[in-house]
Amino acid sequence: MASNGTLRVLQFAIHGDTTRVTRPTPRTNTSYPAIALTGGQITIRLPNIRSYVRAEVRNSTGKIVAFSNPLWLTPST
Repeated sequence: MASNGTLRVLQFAIHGDTTRVTRPTPRTNTSYPAIALTGGQITIRLPNIRSYVRAEVRNSTGKIVAFSNPLWLTPST
């Protein structure tokens, strides 16, 4: 990642409404500057809800240059 890029973490609640065609607003939308990632890892705390999480890498102009597949989260019962 370029030194002036960002890592953006997005969490979306799973709504279960199969008739909805637009993506809901993210429950969590947090950005980390590249300088915060120089230690090799960060800790991310998310609400304990049924959801999926995606990561995006953005360059200095905000353009997405890489992204992850969704990671599905299910709270323990």
